[in-house]
Amino acid sequence: MAQRLPREPLPLTTSLPAGTTLIRQGDACVRAWSVMSGVLIERIVSSDGRLLIPRMPGPGDVIGGVDAGPSSVGVTALRRCAIRPATPGELEAGLAARERQALTFASELAWLDTPAAIERRLHQIAERFGRDAPGGRAIGLTLTQEELGAFAGTTRESANRAVAGLLRSGSLRRLARGRYLIRGPLRSVGA
Repeated sequence: MAQRLPREPLPLTTSLPAGTTLIRQGDACVRAWSVMSGVLIERIVSSDGRLLIPRMPGPGDVIGGVDAGPSSVGVTALRRCAIRPATPGELEAGLAARERQALTFASELAWLDTPAAIERRLHQIAERFGRDAPGGRAIGLTLTQEELGAFAGTTRESANRAVAGLLRSGSLRRLARGRYLIRGPLRSVGA
C-alpha cells in the first residue's frame, strides 16, 4: 500500500554557529522558524543606540514572521542552534506565545524595580537554559553587564549595582566572568 505524503513539505533543519545573525532589525520578515535546539538572543537597538533584550528564544520557540513588515528585533545565535521553517500550527502557537511573553516583559519593565527585574530575568534564564549544580542552578551562558541591563530595561551601571546586591545577599554567586549560579527561589515580589 502506498504511503501518503504530508500536505506540507518536510522542513529542512539548518544549523547556525554561535554568533550568526539570522535576522537584522529593520529587515523584512518573510519567514518564520522553529527553534529545535540552542539559544538565540533578540535585540532591539534604538536610534540613539540604547539596547533592549526582550527575550532569548530556545527550543520550541518561533522566531521571525511572515508579514513582510520590518523586523522590530535582530536575532543572533548565542549557542549553536538548529532551526527549521515553522509549520502553520507552530507559527500560530509561537506567535501567541510570543505575544504573551511580550506582555509579561512589558509589565515587568513597568512595575519592577531594577534589582527585582534583574533577579527575575536571571531566574527565567536559569530555569530555561540552566543546569542543576551544587548550591543552586548554574546559568551556562555568558552574560555581560550590558546584556543584563538590557534584559531589565536599564543601564549597565544599574545592572552592575543590582548584581552586586544579589551577590551580597547570597541569592546569586558568580562562577566566572559573566556566568552565575542562582541560589534558592525567587525572592522578589512578582509583577
